[in-house]
Amino acid sequence: MENNPVLYIGQIVDYGITCMNITETLRKAVKDSDESRYRIAKNIAADGGLDERSLGRFVKGELSPTSAKLDVLADYFGFVLVRKSETKKSKPSSAGKRRA
Repeated sequence: MENNPVLYIGQIVDYGITCMNITETLRKAVKDSDESRYRIAKNIAADGGLDERSLGRFVKGELSPTSAKLDVLADYFGFVLVRKSETKKSKPSSAGKRRA
């Protein structure tokens, strides 16, 4: 089994960075890749990903691809999106409640 990075909403673990959102995480993955944008675009094209020009515009922040195209890109880099475990919600205090 591969050790894929786990992408949490609001941060990414096992990739060594904390990002504001999923889009920025994917931009950083493309920028930091040892592969050229041309090679990445060529490899994801068959799955409905971005062409080279669109990938470049995405990295520069000039293009907001559809979620389907971002899914292809995330899958290419091996990211797995999971929901963080929910924190325990504290019970509301009785302060400020009206008594009948």
